[in-house]
Amino acid sequence: MLQVFSSILAISYIVRISKHLSLRTSWYISPIIIFPFLTSIYKNTFISFILNPEFNNFSLNGLNNLITQWFNGNSTSLFLIGLLFFAEKVTLPSLSFSVLLELFFIFIGSTIFLLKIFGFVNGLPIIIGLLLSLVIHFLKRNRQIIRAISHFLKRLKSYSNSKSKNLIFKFKGNKEFIRFLSGASFFFVIVFNSINTVDIQFITSSHILRMLFFVAIFILLLSKSSSVNKKIFINYIPIIVLYSSISLTTFLNTNVTNISITNFNLNCITSIAFLPLLEYLYVLYYGLKSKINLNLISVKFQKFLLIPKVSVFILILCYASYILTSA
Repeated sequence: MLQVFSSILAISYIVRISKHLSLRTSWYISPIIIFPFLTSIYKNTFISFILNPEFNNFSLNGLNNLITQWFNGNSTSLFLIGLLFFAEKVTLPSLSFSVLLELFFIFIGSTIFLLKIFGFVNGLPIIIGLLLSLVIHFLKRNRQIIRAISHFLKRLKSYSNSKSKNLIFKFKGNKEFIRFLSGASFFFVIVFNSINTVDIQFITSSHILRMLFFVAIFILLLSKSSSVNKKIFINYIPIIVLYSSISLTTFLNTNVTNISITNFNLNCITSIAFLPLLEYLYVLYYGLKSKINLNLISVKFQKFLLIPKVSVFILILCYASYILTSA
């Protein structure tokens, strides 16, 4: 029963990540982040497939393998999906109290999981990275948090004194309730679901270099912008701290032969490192589109607006071929 609930929770988080990525930018940004994350379990990388494509052995084994490993109810897949959700959220400039509360539940559950899987020494860098990125966002909302804690204590006091028992937790809307329920469920499942828990491979040096490349290109483009200011760079400190801690785990790893029988690895988190760059490129694209609509630049440039959509469509076809030819 707990496995089924874990599978439903994992699917809900993937859907929420995809939906939020679409709201932040556009629907065609979401596949660029989600697809590399899910297909990270394959031995053959997508880049290798593009460089040497093979379209001979089409089958559903690759798709079945992807669904089975990510959504079979094990704690490892739920932890990695939760880590992706956490990383996607901390890239935002600020977070509401309900989101921070959900991330806090994910942090506590992830800490217990990391200590169980990696041990104290190997898991500590990621735990510190998660904690620092969360604390940075908490400090941005310190007044709101203090006010929320104060209201909670008042409700708790009135609950104990009142004859007619009122709810201790009051939510402003369905979203706040879903966030609280999801976070609490993540913590519960990670702690108590010990079935099919497997090891995770550490992030490889090539993926660390890939993250550095994405971040370097983003900072370079951002520094060339006339409207850039220090606040924009400060907003990305939490995710930089988180990725630094994940990378540090590889360099401080005392077990270089860490192998996972299910091919789960921290390389999957590399995909979210592409998000800041994608968001910036989308802003440039949207600015160009607005100028064309207002006739501020030549209509001839309108053809360039089709390039991103066509590119994503081709990317989806390539990924479909990649999945169907991966055993």
